[in-house]
Amino acid sequence: MARPGYRRSLLDRMLDRVALTAVISAALSLAITVVLSWFLSGQGPGPVGTSIAIVAGALIAVVMGSQRNRSLARLAAAHDEIRTQVEELERLRAELETVAQRDPLTGLLNRRGLDESFERESKRCERAEAPLTLIVIDVDAFKDVNDAHGHLAGDAAIAAIAEALRGTVRSTDPVARFGGDEFVIVLPEHDDRAAADVMDRVRTAVRRAPGVADLGIAALSVSLGAAQAPRDGRELDALLRVADAAMYASKRRTAVHQPAADD
Repeated sequence: MARPGYRRSLLDRMLDRVALTAVISAALSLAITVVLSWFLSGQGPGPVGTSIAIVAGALIAVVMGSQRNRSLARLAAAHDEIRTQVEELERLRAELETVAQRDPLTGLLNRRGLDESFERESKRCERAEAPLTLIVIDVDAFKDVNDAHGHLAGDAAIAAIAEALRGTVRSTDPVARFGGDEFVIVLPEHDDRAAADVMDRVRTAVRRAPGVADLGIAALSVSLGAAQAPRDGRELDALLRVADAAMYASKRRTAVHQPAADD
């Protein structure tokens, strides 16, 4: 079924063509009459004939010019509409791209988002000859939280931890949810000392996260491990392996030594 706007546009075009055809036909008839009179009489068209010919030509020129202007106006309007549609499609594409790179529960980067962010930041640090540190974070004994409080509370706790992590780094530092209760932070231009300061802030932020306490869950602790590029590798997977191994070593030490609450 044709749209009303389309029907109106089609009707306009038909009327334009009818009017153009009528005017051109009338003008041509006048011109032909003058020419025939000229040939039949054997004399020039005379003042009246000349005037008629001029008027006929002017009518044709005016109508053709009007038609051309209306065609150009329609073309400009169609161009504007296409440009608007392209801009809207680009906006939707950007939104879909953002959604495809985000974890739906926490709003943090997912693995795809982490890959792209790491690639961008690592190249930038290489050009600047600056270090880049990657931190892997694992929530200790998080299975106990799910068992004691249920998975909905566990999901809420993960979201609260994600919010705490965002508050420990710069807004430009990529933070990703890497697994169920595992997170990754990319710290461009951070050496060992600067990364250690961030790791201390992460431990404190998670332990004091208000969103976790509001759920009636006891203070949580995390185990962390770090790797630095280019010292420990340049590729994401290589740094993840080094940081993951350091994180599990920290988790084993925690289990053996049972640190104090503020440690």
